[in-house]
Amino acid sequence: MSPSELEQLIEQRPMPNFRLTLASGDEIIITDADEPFVIGLALILGGDRQKQDITIDSKLVSVPNIVMAEPIGRRPRASIRRRTR
Repeated sequence: MSPSELEQLIEQRPMPNFRLTLASGDEIIITDADEPFVIGLALILGGDRQKQDITIDSKLVSVPNIVMAEPIGRRPRASIRRRTR
């Protein structure tokens, strides 16, 4: 996955929740609350998205280690069937 592909996913409004699958097999769920943004080859979580600043609490994910990013949709509501008499 390239940094530009990841940026396109993040810049959608509203940003969808999505799952990252890493080369190690680990999965990370990303939400808008994580305030993700891309700098170079790093995905930053928990920084200041507007200023693109990294804070002490930020987490970094190496973009070359991301194998797949897939949006997580809400589960479809179960259909409600009314009984007929």
